[in-house]
Amino acid sequence: FFPPGSYNVNKLTTFLNLDNILIHGFGARLNLLNGTSAELLKFDRCNHPRIKDLDFYGPNTGTYNPTDKHRCIYLTATKFAEISGCYFTGFDSQMIYFELPGTGSSPIGAASAGMRVTNNVFYNFTYDDSTSEQAAIYLATDGEYSEFIGNQFYRLPCAIRAIGGANCSFTGNMMEECGANTNWTSVKDRGIPIYLGNGGDNQGKMLFTGNQFNHNTIASCPTIHIGIGLNGVPVQFINNQILVNGAATGAYPCV
Repeated sequence: FFPPGSYNVNKLTTFLNLDNILIHGFGARLNLLNGTSAELLKFDRCNHPRIKDLDFYGPNTGTYNPTDKHRCIYLTATKFAEISGCYFTGFDSQMIYFELPGTGSSPIGAASAGMRVTNNVFYNFTYDDSTSEQAAIYLATDGEYSEFIGNQFYRLPCAIRAIGGANCSFTGNMMEECGANTNWTSVKDRGIPIYLGNGGDNQGKMLFTGNQFNHNTIASCPTIHIGIGLNGVPVQFINNQILVNGAATGAYPCV
């Protein structure tokens, strides 16, 4: 655990093939230093890691660098992760990244699954219009069967980017002042509050219920983009509030 305080770090560690890890912060602040070439925390083939009550601060350089990714939490081939009560800000690529490398098989016999992300705050990082890789939560290939409940997304170019992410649910979240794409007619894969794509092995079959998508008026693009490859794959929106979205000029439909 981390006692209350502020800590400057390059990288904490990689957890490999471990079960039931608990990282408890008691409100401690971790500052990822500029120039770091990897993620702050990595979980590889772990089972039931838990991260609670930490504040994560990225360097917020405003530039995505494929070498110095400035990623916060990276989970690969990991099951039943829980992330709760944390605060994320200033990461230039992703705040939480779920994936399973490769296709068709897994070192643990199943996709990244059963993750719960609850009651966190994702706040503010600078948009880099040269990349589509920025997102608070990035669901990559086989980052599936996850729940996102009661989180707040605020002033983010992209809150949720799902290239994989099949069978995930989003319940009771708040998203405000998100989106950054002002060139939607030419570039349609970045700077969008919620981007549901079709590049992974398994996508769609998602449920959005009881969320509030309000005052996302910065960008001239839809609030929610559903990729053409998801035709015939159910993505359900039930009892959500979508209020005052899109720029005053050059705006597009909410979905």
